[in-house]
Amino acid sequence: MDAPLKKSRPLFLRIILWAAAVFAVVLIAAIIHLRSWLNGYLESDAFRKKLGEMTSKHLKARCEYAPFHFSWMSISTDSFKAQGTAQAAFSNLEVENFHTTLNLNALWDRRLEIDEVSVGRLFVSLGHTGAEPVPGSEIGVEPEKEEKTPSKPGVASSYAPKLDLRKVIVKDTNLLWGEKTAQDGSIKNTVLTITPAVDAWNVILTGGMISQKGVPDLKLDHLNLHYRAPLITITEGLLIFPPGGNAGLGGEVNLEKNIDVAIKITGIPITPLLPPGSQSKLKGNIFADLKVRGATPLAPAAAEVSGSARLENASAKGVSGLDFLSKLARTPRLDVIPLHRASADFIYAGEKVTVTNLNVESHGLVAIEGGCVIKGAHINGTFQVGVPHEFIKWLPALETQVFKAARGGYRWTTMHVTGPLKSPTEDLTPRIEMALVAAGMDLVTGNLKNVPKVPDAAKKALQGSDAGKKAIEGLGKFLFK
Repeated sequence: MDAPLKKSRPLFLRIILWAAAVFAVVLIAAIIHLRSWLNGYLESDAFRKKLGEMTSKHLKARCEYAPFHFSWMSISTDSFKAQGTAQAAFSNLEVENFHTTLNLNALWDRRLEIDEVSVGRLFVSLGHTGAEPVPGSEIGVEPEKEEKTPSKPGVASSYAPKLDLRKVIVKDTNLLWGEKTAQDGSIKNTVLTITPAVDAWNVILTGGMISQKGVPDLKLDHLNLHYRAPLITITEGLLIFPPGGNAGLGGEVNLEKNIDVAIKITGIPITPLLPPGSQSKLKGNIFADLKVRGATPLAPAAAEVSGSARLENASAKGVSGLDFLSKLARTPRLDVIPLHRASADFIYAGEKVTVTNLNVESHGLVAIEGGCVIKGAHINGTFQVGVPHEFIKWLPALETQVFKAARGGYRWTTMHVTGPLKSPTEDLTPRIEMALVAAGMDLVTGNLKNVPKVPDAAKKALQGSDAGKKAIEGLGKFLFK
């Protein structure tokens, strides 16, 4: 009874094994066929169009993908382009050489895991100054914010996989803002690394150049950001000025409201920052603490820059209104004046610079205090100018008519400066000329005593002489014209 049963087992097992083999072959063939069909669909124009429509509504922009390339779970495309509507945060967005790989093992935990996304080049024009916004009606975006109905728990919400993105690396990042406006600026050719945080993103930028209209370019050493929409927190940043010095920064940028960033400048040469016609007149290194406040680059209002600054290792040459010092001191060493102290507070807003608490001193030579307003290419300032008593004691008229106040070892007077920055007008020189003419009259009438470098014989010859009077008047005009 047992023998037939023993003979039937091998046949039964062979049937099972053959069935399993056939099933395996069919399954493999089905997988290959399904994969081929799936890859064909994913690389089709129909899929790209469908994905473009979904992305357009999500980014509120007109989006277009280049053909996709699939190799098992590796996905790549040559380019992605988007042009924003009025509701988007950008005018234009372009991505080149996109590549990523999916990890399907994480699907068991209902996660769509992506270890790394690699992008060759990213170009983003922030705001809406780079191009006209796309009408929202083109992509089905309503002009006003829609009230979203909360999704009900169900199969889709319970079992849809959660995206788990580990890292994004962009090898060449280019961000532009304020194009064709006074806020025109950019970050170009920087490496961008993005990693996820709890409900936020950590962003690191390294290398590249930062440009902002009105100031020289800066090299980006590094910039560490924390982004949780709509707030960008600058945790640490360092910018290098190629001629020397650097700038550290930190603060916050609210993409929907305002910017509040602190900048600390250390040892940046002032000469490259000056207009070409003034670069030979002032030298030194800038140390400053600045605050940048105002609307973000996405809004039309200009930012306000305020703070305090000082110059170290500084000198001035050929400054209007101070040429008389070298003439009074009768020495060429004052052609270049060393500045032992040079500091001021300032506010820059709306194309206007307001300077206050200006304090400049070259020990034993000159001191200047005051402030000014520079708007456009014109200046309007009021300054207190101090010179040592030794410089002017030989002309009492200078002390009695011009430098009347005594303070801190200097004799002081007021000087107004107005007019174009390239050729401003000051009112100090004419008053000194008048004092010299008065001094000449004293010399002619015999009231001036002990004038240095004027021989007694010359004094006697000039006294009471019309020719002497004219000579002294001419001397004053010669000195200060």
